[in-house]
Amino acid sequence: MDSKEEHQLEDVKRVPSHDAVSVGDYSLDPEDARYKEIERKLVRKFDLRLIPCFWAMYFFTSIDRSNVGTAIIMNKAKGHDMQTVAHLTGTQVSLGVALFYVGLVLFELPSNLIITKVRAAGWLARIMISWGIVTTLMAVIRNEASYYVLRFFLGVMEAGLWPGMAMVVSKFYKKSETGIRMGLYFFSAAVALIVSGFFSAAFQLIDGRGNLYGWQWLFLVFGLLTVIIGVFFNFWLPSTPFEKKGWLTEEEKEVARHRIALDRPDIEDRPKITIHAVIKELMDYKVYLFTIIYMCTVLISTSIQYYSQTMIIQMGYTSINVSLMNIPVGVMIATGCLIFTKVSDHFKTRSLPYIVSMLIAAAGFAIVAFTHSNAARYAGLLITAFGMGPGVPLSMSWATNSKDKELPLAISLALISALAQLGTIFSTFFLYAGWPSDAPKFTGSNSVNIGLACLGAFVALILRLDLQRLNKQIDRNGSTKDGRTAKYLL
Repeated sequence: MDSKEEHQLEDVKRVPSHDAVSVGDYSLDPEDARYKEIERKLVRKFDLRLIPCFWAMYFFTSIDRSNVGTAIIMNKAKGHDMQTVAHLTGTQVSLGVALFYVGLVLFELPSNLIITKVRAAGWLARIMISWGIVTTLMAVIRNEASYYVLRFFLGVMEAGLWPGMAMVVSKFYKKSETGIRMGLYFFSAAVALIVSGFFSAAFQLIDGRGNLYGWQWLFLVFGLLTVIIGVFFNFWLPSTPFEKKGWLTEEEKEVARHRIALDRPDIEDRPKITIHAVIKELMDYKVYLFTIIYMCTVLISTSIQYYSQTMIIQMGYTSINVSLMNIPVGVMIATGCLIFTKVSDHFKTRSLPYIVSMLIAAAGFAIVAFTHSNAARYAGLLITAFGMGPGVPLSMSWATNSKDKELPLAISLALISALAQLGTIFSTFFLYAGWPSDAPKFTGSNSVNIGLACLGAFVALILRLDLQRLNKQIDRNGSTKDGRTAKYLL
């Protein structure tokens, strides 16, 4: 972080956390109509500047990391799919998928610590450019070794993206505003499923053009687009409300400072990164409860993102039809995501919408696992997608809302994300394609996901009850035993 940004964040601390604030020539109260009008315009500017950028980032990370699931079925009847061309077994495909998460886990915390010391938007752009280059190189996969190496480095280059975006969001929005914002850019993961279905079908039709297989065109096109957009974001995306000149008025800047001071009274200057700070977060039991919640969510999400097409193709459909039938899966993810995150922000709660969504996902997996009709199983897959859709933004925004100080936030988000990805290594290596004897119905894999959805809902309930207890401490004593003064969002 440069000295100018440090000065701007120090200004935030100096804003008194009372109800009145001086804005330009006006003395306004947050309940005043003029203040609310300035705030409305300010938040609208934040939305127009940040959300499209984060939407694009998450769209391309979703499509670039999951395109391997598409590549292994493209033009399979002609033997032109990536699995056949690179002579990969199902177990090797699953190992390569898992190696992505190994790279992600190893570098998630270092990446999130670095982002507290450099220009955050520039670091996010660097992440995007780097993984775009690796995605482009995946077009040259020819054997097991090249597949493993590129999948591992794709994880290394993407490390820190999701927690980094969550940290930047926390500098612009109040806690009660983050759910729908994260939902809006996670919604792009659903669009990625939809678009990849269309593009998969299109690229299969140009298989052989330019002496390239259809799956090679897939990696080349999306990889190069990722690099180009990443370069643009380096110049366009702000790290704080005060970084870019000209896009906010002085009135809006003052309101932005005041919003942060009121919503996050425990905000402080960024302390020096120490082992003690990392250990302190490792000793916080809430980090592990959030980790279990996020892990269950990510495992379910990974199952749908990577293996929905595998489940559909086992119903007996051709590869092009599978790509098209995967589009409604993306639509259901998007629908569930937008509905539940909007409800979450409106009622200022994360736990209850999350619990309901996980129970819906569990019901969908049960239909897929235990019914015999292909129509019923496909309907169950759509129900699962609807329930799974809001899980990631709800759980990550809840975790983001639980920390007000920037270094603890950076460490806790990185730990939650990294530890959760360890579970993803298990799911990608041992479930679905990694469990050949479980095909074609994948009863065992879907049963595991039923258990994960129910576990996530149960732990969310336990965490809600515990945070209610801590909020009562704040009401009674003005702070918790560890000094937190801001009440937790339940």
